[in-house]
Amino acid sequence: MIRKQTTLLWIAALGLSGIILLFESPWKQMSEIQEQQRQLLPASQMSSWDILNISNDTTHLEFKREGTVWKLTQPVQDLAHPTLISGLLDTLALLKPKTVLTQADIQKAGGWQTFGLDPANITLALSRGEKTVQVKLGDRESVGNQVYLRLNEEPNAWVVDAAWMDQLPDQVEAWRDPRIVAADLEGVDHIEITQVDAHIVMDKTADGKGWHLTLPDALKDSRANISRIETLLSKTLPNLKVEEFLTEENAGELQWLGLEDPVFELNLRS
Repeated sequence: MIRKQTTLLWIAALGLSGIILLFESPWKQMSEIQEQQRQLLPASQMSSWDILNISNDTTHLEFKREGTVWKLTQPVQDLAHPTLISGLLDTLALLKPKTVLTQADIQKAGGWQTFGLDPANITLALSRGEKTVQVKLGDRESVGNQVYLRLNEEPNAWVVDAAWMDQLPDQVEAWRDPRIVAADLEGVDHIEITQVDAHIVMDKTADGKGWHLTLPDALKDSRANISRIETLLSKTLPNLKVEEFLTEENAGELQWLGLEDPVFELNLRS
Protein backbone atom coordinates (compact mmCIF):
# COMPACT_ATOMS: atom_id res chain seq x y z
CA MET A 1 0.00 0.00 0.00
CA ILE A 2 2.79 2.38 0.95
CA ARG A 3 4.68 1.51 -2.27
CA LYS A 4 1.54 2.25 -4.32
CA GLN A 5 1.03 5.66 -2.66
CA THR A 6 4.71 6.51 -3.19
CA THR A 7 4.42 5.66 -6.87
CA LEU A 8 1.33 7.85 -7.20
CA LEU A 9 3.15 10.76 -5.52
CA TRP A 10 6.07 10.43 -7.97
CA ILE A 11 3.67 10.42 -10.91
CA ALA A 12 1.90 13.51 -9.54
CA ALA A 13 5.22 15.30 -9.00
CA LEU A 14 6.38 14.52 -12.53
CA GLY A 15 3.07 15.72 -13.94
CA LEU A 16 3.26 18.95 -11.97
CA SER A 17 6.86 19.54 -13.16
CA GLY A 18 5.74 19.03 -16.74
CA ILE A 19 2.95 21.58 -16.33
CA ILE A 20 5.39 24.11 -14.80
CA LEU A 21 7.86 23.60 -17.65
CA LEU A 22 5.05 23.83 -20.18
CA PHE A 23 4.08 27.30 -18.98
CA GLU A 24 7.46 28.56 -17.78
CA SER A 25 9.35 28.02 -21.04
CA PRO A 26 7.02 30.07 -23.31
CA TRP A 27 6.73 32.77 -20.64
CA LYS A 28 10.53 33.02 -20.36
CA GLN A 29 10.89 33.20 -24.14
CA MET A 30 8.21 35.88 -24.34
CA SER A 31 9.91 37.86 -21.55
CA GLU A 32 13.26 37.72 -23.40
CA ILE A 33 11.63 38.81 -26.67
CA GLN A 34 9.93 41.75 -24.95
CA GLU A 35 13.25 42.77 -23.36
CA GLN A 36 15.04 42.67 -26.72
CA GLN A 37 12.31 44.79 -28.33
CA ARG A 38 12.64 47.52 -25.69
CA GLN A 39 14.02 50.90 -26.58
CA LEU A 40 16.49 52.39 -24.18
CA LEU A 41 14.56 55.63 -23.68
CA PRO A 42 11.15 56.61 -25.11
CA ALA A 43 11.61 58.94 -28.06
CA SER A 44 8.67 61.01 -26.78
CA GLN A 45 10.76 62.02 -23.74
CA MET A 46 13.85 63.17 -25.61
CA SER A 47 12.74 66.80 -25.88
CA SER A 48 11.78 67.02 -22.20
CA TRP A 49 15.18 66.44 -20.56
CA ASP A 50 16.67 69.58 -19.00
CA ILE A 51 20.10 68.39 -17.80
CA LEU A 52 22.64 66.00 -19.23
CA ASN A 53 25.74 64.83 -17.35
CA ILE A 54 28.51 62.80 -18.99
CA SER A 55 31.18 61.35 -16.71
CA ASN A 56 34.17 59.05 -16.87
CA ASP A 57 37.16 58.56 -14.60
CA THR A 58 38.83 61.81 -15.73
CA THR A 59 36.13 64.16 -17.03
CA HIS A 60 32.72 65.46 -15.99
CA LEU A 61 30.59 67.43 -18.44
CA GLU A 62 27.30 69.08 -17.53
CA PHE A 63 24.82 70.50 -20.05
CA LYS A 64 21.63 72.42 -19.32
CA ARG A 65 18.83 73.17 -21.74
CA GLU A 66 17.38 76.68 -21.94
CA GLY A 67 14.41 76.65 -24.27
CA THR A 68 15.68 74.84 -27.34
CA VAL A 69 19.35 75.66 -26.74
CA TRP A 70 21.78 73.42 -24.85
CA LYS A 71 24.55 75.10 -22.86
CA LEU A 72 27.73 73.62 -21.45
CA THR A 73 27.97 74.58 -17.76
CA GLN A 74 30.81 72.35 -16.50
CA PRO A 75 33.82 72.42 -16.66
CA VAL A 76 33.49 75.67 -18.66
CA GLN A 77 30.50 77.80 -19.54
CA ASP A 78 29.66 78.14 -23.22
CA LEU A 79 27.04 77.23 -25.77
CA ALA A 80 27.06 73.50 -26.47
CA HIS A 81 27.78 72.16 -29.93
CA PRO A 82 24.57 72.76 -31.95
CA THR A 83 24.13 69.14 -33.11
CA LEU A 84 26.11 66.86 -30.76
CA ILE A 85 23.60 66.84 -27.87
CA SER A 86 20.50 66.41 -30.04
CA GLY A 87 22.25 63.67 -32.02
CA LEU A 88 23.27 61.85 -28.84
CA LEU A 89 19.72 61.97 -27.44
CA ASP A 90 18.25 60.73 -30.72
CA THR A 91 20.71 57.83 -30.73
CA LEU A 92 19.90 56.86 -27.15
CA ALA A 93 16.20 56.84 -27.97
CA LEU A 94 16.75 54.33 -30.79
CA LEU A 95 19.10 51.95 -28.98
CA LYS A 96 17.81 48.40 -28.63
CA PRO A 97 19.56 45.39 -27.10
CA LYS A 98 21.14 42.89 -29.45
CA THR A 99 21.55 40.54 -26.48
CA VAL A 100 20.20 40.64 -22.94
CA LEU A 101 22.33 39.35 -20.07
CA THR A 102 20.25 38.22 -17.10
CA GLN A 103 21.24 38.60 -13.47
CA ALA A 104 22.22 34.92 -13.46
CA ASP A 105 24.46 35.45 -16.51
CA ILE A 106 26.17 38.39 -14.84
CA GLN A 107 26.75 36.59 -11.54
CA LYS A 108 28.05 33.51 -13.33
CA ALA A 109 30.59 35.65 -15.24
CA GLY A 110 31.89 37.26 -12.04
CA GLY A 111 29.65 40.28 -11.50
CA TRP A 112 29.22 43.72 -13.01
CA GLN A 113 32.94 44.50 -12.91
CA THR A 114 33.53 41.74 -15.46
CA PHE A 115 31.63 43.85 -18.01
CA GLY A 116 33.18 47.19 -17.06
CA LEU A 117 29.99 48.32 -15.34
CA ASP A 118 31.16 48.50 -11.70
CA PRO A 119 32.31 51.17 -11.90
CA ALA A 120 31.04 52.11 -15.36
CA ASN A 121 33.51 53.38 -17.95
CA ILE A 122 31.08 56.14 -18.96
CA THR A 123 27.89 57.30 -17.22
CA LEU A 124 25.22 59.39 -18.91
CA ALA A 125 22.64 60.94 -16.59
CA LEU A 126 19.51 62.61 -17.96
CA SER A 127 17.41 64.71 -15.60
CA ARG A 128 14.08 66.46 -15.64
CA GLY A 129 12.96 67.95 -12.35
CA GLU A 130 13.43 65.25 -9.72
CA LYS A 131 13.54 62.41 -12.26
CA THR A 132 16.94 61.10 -13.33
CA VAL A 133 17.79 58.24 -15.68
CA GLN A 134 21.30 56.78 -15.72
CA VAL A 135 22.81 55.00 -18.70
CA LYS A 136 26.00 53.16 -17.75
CA LEU A 137 28.41 52.05 -20.47
CA GLY A 138 31.00 49.36 -19.83
CA ASP A 139 33.55 47.44 -21.87
CA ARG A 140 33.26 46.68 -25.54
CA GLU A 141 32.85 43.08 -26.57
CA SER A 142 35.97 41.40 -27.94
CA VAL A 143 34.07 40.43 -31.10
CA GLY A 144 31.91 42.95 -32.95
CA ASN A 145 31.51 46.65 -32.33
CA GLN A 146 29.22 46.29 -29.32
CA VAL A 147 29.23 47.58 -25.76
CA TYR A 148 27.73 46.47 -22.44
CA LEU A 149 25.08 48.80 -21.06
CA ARG A 150 23.06 49.03 -17.86
CA LEU A 151 20.01 51.24 -17.40
CA ASN A 152 19.64 52.64 -13.87
CA GLU A 153 19.98 49.76 -11.40
CA GLU A 154 18.14 47.19 -13.49
CA PRO A 155 19.22 43.58 -12.85
CA ASN A 156 19.83 42.89 -16.54
CA ALA A 157 22.54 44.23 -18.84
CA TRP A 158 22.23 44.95 -22.54
CA VAL A 159 24.65 44.40 -25.37
CA VAL A 160 24.10 47.26 -27.83
CA ASP A 161 25.72 48.65 -30.95
CA ALA A 162 28.75 50.79 -30.08
CA ALA A 163 29.39 52.53 -33.41
CA TRP A 164 27.73 55.74 -32.17
CA MET A 165 30.29 56.01 -29.36
CA ASP A 166 33.04 56.63 -31.91
CA GLN A 167 31.38 59.97 -32.67
CA LEU A 168 31.61 61.20 -29.06
CA PRO A 169 34.50 63.68 -28.70
CA ASP A 170 37.32 62.99 -26.26
CA GLN A 171 38.11 66.66 -25.69
CA VAL A 172 35.92 69.15 -23.82
CA GLU A 173 36.51 71.78 -26.53
CA ALA A 174 34.79 69.61 -29.13
CA TRP A 175 31.54 69.78 -27.11
CA ARG A 176 31.54 73.58 -27.36
CA ASP A 177 29.78 75.53 -30.10
CA PRO A 178 32.47 76.28 -32.72
CA ARG A 179 30.49 79.10 -34.31
CA ILE A 180 31.87 82.56 -33.64
CA VAL A 181 28.45 84.09 -34.27
CA ALA A 182 25.75 81.73 -33.03
CA ALA A 183 22.90 84.25 -32.93
CA ASP A 184 20.12 84.46 -35.50
CA LEU A 185 21.15 87.30 -37.81
CA GLU A 186 17.90 87.54 -39.77
CA GLY A 187 16.60 90.42 -37.64
CA VAL A 188 19.77 92.53 -37.68
CA ASP A 189 18.96 96.16 -38.58
CA HIS A 190 22.10 97.97 -37.41
CA ILE A 191 25.74 97.33 -38.33
CA GLU A 192 28.66 99.25 -36.86
CA ILE A 193 32.25 98.76 -37.99
CA THR A 194 35.15 100.40 -36.14
CA GLN A 195 38.69 100.33 -37.51
CA VAL A 196 41.85 102.24 -36.73
CA ASP A 197 41.08 104.92 -39.33
CA ALA A 198 37.37 104.45 -40.01
CA HIS A 199 33.99 104.35 -38.29
CA ILE A 200 31.11 103.08 -40.42
CA VAL A 201 27.47 102.74 -39.36
CA MET A 202 24.73 101.26 -41.53
CA ASP A 203 21.02 100.97 -40.75
CA LYS A 204 18.12 99.28 -42.43
CA THR A 205 15.67 101.54 -44.21
CA ALA A 206 12.23 102.10 -42.70
CA ASP A 207 10.58 99.70 -45.14
CA GLY A 208 13.13 96.99 -44.28
CA LYS A 209 14.07 96.45 -47.91
CA GLY A 210 17.37 98.30 -48.10
CA TRP A 211 20.29 99.72 -46.15
CA HIS A 212 21.70 103.23 -45.85
CA LEU A 213 24.84 104.73 -44.32
CA THR A 214 24.54 106.75 -41.10
CA LEU A 215 28.26 107.34 -40.63
CA PRO A 216 30.59 108.80 -41.80
CA ASP A 217 28.78 112.10 -42.08
CA ALA A 218 30.12 112.66 -45.60
CA LEU A 219 28.15 109.60 -46.78
CA LYS A 220 25.11 109.98 -44.54
CA ASP A 221 21.88 108.62 -46.09
CA SER A 222 23.81 107.15 -49.01
CA ARG A 223 22.62 103.74 -50.14
CA ALA A 224 24.71 100.87 -48.78
CA ASN A 225 25.76 97.85 -50.81
CA ILE A 226 22.92 95.41 -50.08
CA SER A 227 24.65 92.48 -51.75
CA ARG A 228 27.72 92.76 -49.50
CA ILE A 229 25.60 93.16 -46.37
CA GLU A 230 23.49 90.08 -47.21
CA THR A 231 26.66 88.08 -47.87
CA LEU A 232 28.09 89.20 -44.53
CA LEU A 233 24.95 88.26 -42.57
CA SER A 234 23.91 85.09 -44.38
CA LYS A 235 27.23 83.50 -45.38
CA THR A 236 30.39 85.05 -43.93
CA LEU A 237 29.47 85.40 -40.24
CA PRO A 238 27.46 82.16 -39.88
CA ASN A 239 30.37 80.19 -41.35
CA LEU A 240 33.10 81.65 -39.14
CA LYS A 241 34.44 78.86 -36.92
CA VAL A 242 36.74 78.76 -33.92
CA GLU A 243 40.20 77.37 -34.73
CA GLU A 244 41.24 76.88 -31.11
CA PHE A 245 39.77 77.57 -27.66
CA LEU A 246 42.27 79.16 -25.30
CA THR A 247 42.48 78.37 -21.62
CA GLU A 248 41.51 81.03 -19.07
CA GLU A 249 45.17 81.56 -18.25
CA ASN A 250 46.05 82.40 -21.85
CA ALA A 251 42.85 84.33 -22.55
CA GLY A 252 43.54 86.60 -19.57
CA GLU A 253 46.36 88.36 -21.40
CA LEU A 254 44.31 90.61 -23.70
CA GLN A 255 47.30 92.68 -24.66
CA TRP A 256 49.23 89.58 -25.70
CA LEU A 257 46.25 88.54 -27.86
CA GLY A 258 45.94 91.99 -29.43
CA LEU A 259 42.44 92.44 -28.01
CA GLU A 260 43.12 95.20 -25.48
CA ASP A 261 43.18 97.70 -28.34
CA PRO A 262 41.64 95.79 -31.28
CA VAL A 263 42.24 96.94 -34.85
CA PHE A 264 38.73 95.91 -35.92
CA GLU A 265 35.34 95.76 -34.17
CA LEU A 266 31.99 94.65 -35.57
CA ASN A 267 28.78 95.36 -33.67
CA LEU A 268 25.39 94.04 -34.75
CA ARG A 269 22.03 95.02 -33.35
CA SER A 270 18.49 93.86 -33.98
